[in-house]
Amino acid sequence: MDYSKYDFKDSTELYVHLSKKGLSKDTVIAISKMKDEPQWMLDFRLRSYEIFMKKPMRSKAFITP
Repeated sequence: MDYSKYDFKDSTELYVHLSKKGLSKDTVIAISKMKDEPQWMLDFRLRSYEIFMKKPMRSKAFITP
């Protein structure tokens, strides 16, 4: 499929924040600081991150027809 007519681009020039691949506690803190969020919001995000990290992750997704 030719996506060029829709002007899709992979450029990161307009990104406000570029982080390393994956999600980490440091990334959550950095984004919160960048957004100048109150402490209660950072605490909420960090608690949510800890819950997310405790969830079991699937190693592969299989799609059967």
